[in-house]
Amino acid sequence: MALNYPLPAFYFQVKIDGISGALGFQKVSGLEAKTNFVSYSHGNTKQSYDYNIAGRTVYTDATLEKGVFSGDIDLFEWWKNNLSTAVKRNVQIDLLNEDGDVEISWKLEDAVPLQMTFAELDSQKKGGPAIEKLVVKYNSLEIISPS
Repeated sequence: MALNYPLPAFYFQVKIDGISGALGFQKVSGLEAKTNFVSYSHGNTKQSYDYNIAGRTVYTDATLEKGVFSGDIDLFEWWKNNLSTAVKRNVQIDLLNEDGDVEISWKLEDAVPLQMTFAELDSQKKGGPAIEKLVVKYNSLEIISPS
């Protein structure tokens, strides 16, 4: 049954190949694809405008933010292993409905971690979880609808 309203953006899960289970990320940003166009004109035409020819599609880097848990070093290990040789993995972000079922997914193919930002520690700050960020670059983006 199709929904008559937009899905809420706060109910999602992230899965990364090679890391067991769905990870409880707090925020995902940077999911963007852009196709560049090349203007072309030739001398044998009466047109007063250029042709726009589709060029390459580029994807922005995605940022994944999650809370730090005791003994949870999977993201760090993936990043660390990429210091010498690229370890590409697929990353899947699932947007869930109110029942916890997947409604739509974004699959980042051949993702490689670029940057790891560790939690900010501040003895003067009260409350709030320790958050770490992982920035990944990926080759392509697929959208998957389970229906």
